[in-house]
Amino acid sequence: MRQRIITMACSLVFALSLTAESGVAQPAPKSYRIGWLSNGSGEAASDPAVADFRQGLADLGYVEGKNVTIDYRYGGGSAEKLNEQATDLARQPVAVIVTSGDPAALAAKRATRTTQIVAVELALDPVKLGLVSSLARPDGNVTGLVTMSEELWQKRLALLKDIAPGVSRPAVIAHPANPSNVSCIQEIRLAAPTLGMTPRIVEVANGKALELALADLAKSPPDAIVICCVCPRWRLLASTRARARCFPSGPACRRSVGAPPTTSTGWPKA
Repeated sequence: MRQRIITMACSLVFALSLTAESGVAQPAPKSYRIGWLSNGSGEAASDPAVADFRQGLADLGYVEGKNVTIDYRYGGGSAEKLNEQATDLARQPVAVIVTSGDPAALAAKRATRTTQIVAVELALDPVKLGLVSSLARPDGNVTGLVTMSEELWQKRLALLKDIAPGVSRPAVIAHPANPSNVSCIQEIRLAAPTLGMTPRIVEVANGKALELALADLAKSPPDAIVICCVCPRWRLLASTRARARCFPSGPACRRSVGAPPTTSTGWPKA
């Protein structure tokens, strides 16, 4: 499913790049230049979305370094840096900007009204986000694909409760500047009381803050960790710490949903 979505995005990229200059299809040039914008950690080599995107390009006959060049930009979990990267990328001679995730799509739209933007991995309704005025007629310079995961947190918490019935004090890790994380927190706060849970919201704005937050959780352990949709490196770190401390971790994003939470409970004594 994920590969199919990225391949569809690749098709959109090149359809847009053909019409970027004049609005009508032109003979394909020898090489394309594409901008890639994400709020991840800044390593294209370890970014699963990039790997899928490259494979999608290859399936269409476009090979990075031969007939396509990709200019990678990452925010590293910082809203300020992401906006700076988006602004700089918009100044470059790219045919199109591909964004991964809600924050990157919003940053790209703020940065340019002329360069075409293809947004993928959107977790929220793009109309609610303010990216487009309508799903049927997006208008403006933004298009893309959305895999909305709103209104699913009650089911996710219920799944966690089924696997670990004793969970009542989960810690919820979220990025306060990520719109989908704000929605995640709201849904969890509404759903948690019906499942006998009192969530502890832990907001982290960067990797260092996440490390400090996890260390603080070790002093007053929750009985589960729920991870809102943050960059893959953060999810991996939080999940690894959860397993090391032997309490369940509830996966969030589409890449993680298929992996069940761990089933052991309780924080081990020193």
